Amino acid sequence: MASNNPKRKSINRKSRNNPKRNSINVKLGGNFRWFKLLICFVAVFAIIQICQQLYSYNSLLKEVDGYRDQLAYAQTEYDELLEQKKLLSNDSYIETIAREKLGMVKQGEVLVSIAKNGDVLTLNENVDDNEVVH
Repeated sequence: MASNNPKRKSINRKSRNNPKRNSINVKLGGNFRWFKLLICFVAVFAIIQICQQLYSYNSLLKEVDGYRDQLAYAQTEYDELLEQKKLLSNDSYIETIAREKLGMVKQGEVLVSIAKNGDVLTLNENVDDNEVVH
């Protein structure tokens, strides 16, 4: 019976055709669209910032790895130099280096070295002793 009431039908029609109510819905929808757009913009901006930060972080990690490699190389070189310093404080090591690399001998010793094939000169029997330089 309530649905057959003519007054009730007219009230429903009035509420559907009310221009004030329709304008409120439009305004709310428009604001809601701008809000959605703003949220999307903020989300995209945040994603871009996060990607840039990750890229920077990875670059810094690679740089740190490079510095660690340099540190390891410098440490091994330092250890080798310390070992060489210890050896250079030893007189017998200095003597060995002087004999092997510099060809030095003690007083009274004679240095004998074995000649290689290219080092030996062949003597020509027709050459005078005056032409040979010693």
